[in-house]
Amino acid sequence: MKHSFLLVAGALLLVQFVHALPHMKRESVAAKTQNRIHNSSPSENENRKSAISLKIVGLAQWVHLKGSVVIKNTVEELNEIPLKNQPLRASIRRLSELVEDSEFPIRNNRQTVQNLVGFMNKIDEMIKDYNNMPDNSKLKQTLQTALENNGYKEFASEYEERAFQYAEDVYEALEEYVKDLSPQERVREVKMIQWYEKLQKQFEEYDKAHS
Repeated sequence: MKHSFLLVAGALLLVQFVHALPHMKRESVAAKTQNRIHNSSPSENENRKSAISLKIVGLAQWVHLKGSVVIKNTVEELNEIPLKNQPLRASIRRLSELVEDSEFPIRNNRQTVQNLVGFMNKIDEMIKDYNNMPDNSKLKQTLQTALENNGYKEFASEYEERAFQYAEDVYEALEEYVKDLSPQERVREVKMIQWYEKLQKQFEEYDKAHS
C-alpha cells in the first residue's frame, strides 16, 4: 500500500520538520502562513520552506478534522458492546486516548501545529497496527465492523492518496530548495538536506519495489 510507504518515509521527517518551523507564533495555522508567502519578500528559498510547512500543516489539519470524528464515533459504537474481553477493552482504551489527543484548542501558534502533526503520527501508528492484525482474529473483525460503520474505509483511502501526493509534493519542493542552496547555506541547512536525502532514498526504494 502507498500508505505503508508513507509511514516509513514521512513520520520522522514530519516530526523533525515541524519542530523547526520558524516564526509560527501569532500566525494562523494555514491561511496566514499562505499570506506571509505571498505578501512578504523573503528569498525564493524561504518561500519554498514556507510552502513545505504549509503542505505539512494542511495535511495534518485534514487528518485531524476527519480522523477524529471517525475514531470518536467508533469508540462510542464499541462501548455499546455488552461483553468485552481484555483485548477489546485494551483497543477501546487506545482509541479513547486517541480521541483525547484530538481534543486540543485550535489556536494561531506553533503548539497547535505540533499538536496537529503529533495527532497525525498517532493516527498513522493506529492504522499500521490495525493493518498488521490477523484478518481472521475476532478482535480485528470487531474493530473492522465498528470502524467501517463510521467511515474508516473512506477516510483511510482518501488519506492514503492525500499523503502520497503530499510526499511527492514535499519531495519536489525539497529538491528545488536543496538544489539552490549556496555552499554557506548548505552548512546552515544541513537538517533540510538530510530530510531530503531520507525522502529521496525512500522514493527510490518504493520505485524499485513497484517497478
